[in-house]
Amino acid sequence: TSESLLDRAERALATGRIGDLGHLRYIYVERYSEEQGRYGTHIVSISSDDDLDVKRLFPETADAPGRDPEGVPRAENLQRILSAFEVGKPYGMTIYSRRGGDPGRLAAWYRRELPRAGWQLVEMRQGERVEIDGQHLLTGVRDERLVTVVVGRQDDLATVTVLTSDEEP
Repeated sequence: TSESLLDRAERALATGRIGDLGHLRYIYVERYSEEQGRYGTHIVSISSDDDLDVKRLFPETADAPGRDPEGVPRAENLQRILSAFEVGKPYGMTIYSRRGGDPGRLAAWYRRELPRAGWQLVEMRQGERVEIDGQHLLTGVRDERLVTVVVGRQDDLATVTVLTSDEEP
């Protein structure tokens, strides 16, 4: 006898394993209009052909699976909550959080530590600070790589987003 969707959903909730539901597909389609200044259609498609353990992806205290960006310092007590990159592509994104952290202090830490790690800060004027809507932005260059660090706040969490890319030839 085949298992009902409700049985599979209850098992998935208990185990945290999305694969217990079955093979999932998600597609989001957005058509752009002339008024938006864009033309065409944007499609995002996600599928799960294998098991996906949500509890492992989003641990309560440990780092989420993935990797830290090579050569980019990481402030103390930050928890990695996302590591995203496309295989064979020169860019990636890593997001960290810290409960109760001060975004201004974290931004100052990165401003000090990026140059110590060999990154040259990109500034219009020496010592320039960029803050937009409460988000602190720093950009550094090292060899053929760029790093942008965005430090902000989300509820009671200080967040650090690290964007990396190789410079275009």
